Amino acid sequence: MSRKTRETILKLLARKEEVEQSKMTKETGLSYPTIIKHLKKLKESNTIYCVREEPSSKGGKEKKFWALTTKGFLNSQKSIPFDVFVKGLSKRKELSLLNRKVEQWSLTETPKLSQEIIEGNQYVLYDGSFNEEEVEKNIGLLLLGLIFWDDYSNEEISVYAQDVANITPDDPQMRKEAETFLKNNPWMKRKLSGKIDEYLKLMQHELDFITKIRIKWERRE
Repeated sequence: MSRKTRETILKLLARKEEVEQSKMTKETGLSYPTIIKHLKKLKESNTIYCVREEPSSKGGKEKKFWALTTKGFLNSQKSIPFDVFVKGLSKRKELSLLNRKVEQWSLTETPKLSQEIIEGNQYVLYDGSFNEEEVEKNIGLLLLGLIFWDDYSNEEISVYAQDVANITPDDPQMRKEAETFLKNNPWMKRKLSGKIDEYLKLMQHELDFITKIRIKWERRE
């Protein structure tokens, strides 16, 4: 499936609660056959679903209305502005926990970082399966990777560490937002102060590296 075509359809559905199939051509600029082809594939991947069907006023085929599944909605969040995602999130009862976390953690103030946090934790942020310790650990590792990027980039990090810590190429905006997140969330500062050694050991770092990062963290405080 063309990624660009898929994202075009996801953006449309993310901005609206549901969209009638016959109106998607005008809304997206895509041809009707292209839309039909990709709707079928998106449905097969459990990204969208048919909300309902209504009789056509002209006596033709029934009108179909499409919407994003929970999986599709979460996967769309990097394809749309974060404020649009948050607006849609507020209407999804099954994601009420995530919606509360967006407010509690002031995630609208750190949109780029927030996208990474949600993407990395989306499968444990459902109501009924929330693992607070796991989510906090994942956020902590991401923040450490951003705040101490210069140390990480000079350290020989295993592929495993890069994957789990979600360490990304140097990004000034992300690093700035990491600092903003810590300012807005004193609980994470306290968490890292008590867990920094444990978290870094999970990433298979050498003791010397862990000690260096801990000392730098303590100096920040």
